[in-house]
Amino acid sequence: MNHLTVQKWFFTNLMLFIICSLIILGATTIGPTLFWPFGNLSEETSAILWTTRLPRVLLAALAGYALGVTGTSFQGLLQNPLADPYILGVSSGAALGSIISIAFGFPFSLIPFVSFAGALSAMLAVYGIASTQKQVTPHTLLLTGVVLNAFLFAFILLLNGLMSFEQSQKVLLLLIGNLETESFSRIGFMALFCVVGDPTPHARVMF
Repeated sequence: MNHLTVQKWFFTNLMLFIICSLIILGATTIGPTLFWPFGNLSEETSAILWTTRLPRVLLAALAGYALGVTGTSFQGLLQNPLADPYILGVSSGAALGSIISIAFGFPFSLIPFVSFAGALSAMLAVYGIASTQKQVTPHTLLLTGVVLNAFLFAFILLLNGLMSFEQSQKVLLLLIGNLETESFSRIGFMALFCVVGDPTPHARVMF
């Protein structure tokens, strides 16, 4: 078995950081309008960079970071490479919370909290159902999560069918995902939740 060493950890993360930086740089410069962001930019290209491309690229990187954090957390907690928020039903719980927020017309600032409450409720429900036996195993949690995920997704489809056309379109964009242009303040607001929820700074890694 290959053990994790300080050198391997540092080299792997360094390479991933370089690759991510190159992708962000390429995504902000390649398009219908090609430009070099470190040169002298005109007013038009500066607006394209700072109001359209860079916020979307940062939002995509932030979404990937959030998915990586949650997946790694569940895999480390359950010691199973198959564990992720989708299989355990946590993503469906979060989606259900967001859809309920859309249905009741909650402001954007409340949607993350309602989504978190939905994800937490789904996780507690999975653990509660799986703990009916004397011993809770990772396999039992995964199987329970699959069943709960199917149930919550069916409930999501039911709510979607009862909503208005405008609300249904918002739900569709929420489920398939989108990279709408967002302000840097809103991206920073979402990044705060990701950084707080990242277990890496608090984890004890044995090299």
